[in-house]
Amino acid sequence: MGLYWHASHDELLSWCQSYEARVQHIRARKPQEEHELRLRLFQPVREPPAQLVWICQLYDQVSQLVDELDRTTREVAREGLSVPLYVLDDLGSVREVALQTYMQVAAARNLDLWKWVKSDQAQALHQLECPECPWNGYSIFPDRADF
Repeated sequence: MGLYWHASHDELLSWCQSYEARVQHIRARKPQEEHELRLRLFQPVREPPAQLVWICQLYDQVSQLVDELDRTTREVAREGLSVPLYVLDDLGSVREVALQTYMQVAAARNLDLWKWVKSDQAQALHQLECPECPWNGYSIFPDRADF
């Protein structure tokens, strides 16, 4: 889990949950002729800004909380559990607050990622950590028009 260069062909920087899962995805779902370049460029940012890592980790935690609240609500409904109405109301209220928090954290994370990617610091670090990278500001496949 962490910040990675080129997790996708059209993103300079992304927060990635699992390096192994992304590598498996590339090998299973991307054209064979793209594997070498994608796997070579998909690498962790060696010295990411601590604030950026923190907001991405917070985003993950809030996202997991919302998912767990959704799972619990579905389980109560699926099992037909006899739960007092006030408990369901409280669960709904907690989920609503968690969802609002999630949206705020997601917006902050996206803005922080965007600002950092556009910074001179990020551009210099990218050049240092991704030598001979064909990134053109839009894709690692600058000669392809089908994206």
